[in-house]
Amino acid sequence: MSQNSKYATLETPGAMSFPAISNEIAKDGIALTPARIRVIILKCLEKIVKKLGTKYGCPMSREAAEEIVKDIDFQNTIAFFIQKAYEA
Repeated sequence: MSQNSKYATLETPGAMSFPAISNEIAKDGIALTPARIRVIILKCLEKIVKKLGTKYGCPMSREAAEEIVKDIDFQNTIAFFIQKAYEA
């Protein structure tokens, strides 16, 4: 991640960028900015992390979950599983 960057950007083969997602959903008449899409995705991941933490005996605060999902290593790891889910 660049020192100047405000957030991590993944280079996952076959993945869509936030601007590409924004353009794709705009075709259906839904207007969301790339930044808003990023927030939605991070909030979804945050909920998953919190539920997994609770399930496995490690409940965490919203802030702790937020830190986990913003980590580039977490994003790189989870990207593989999300892609696999859509390959089936």
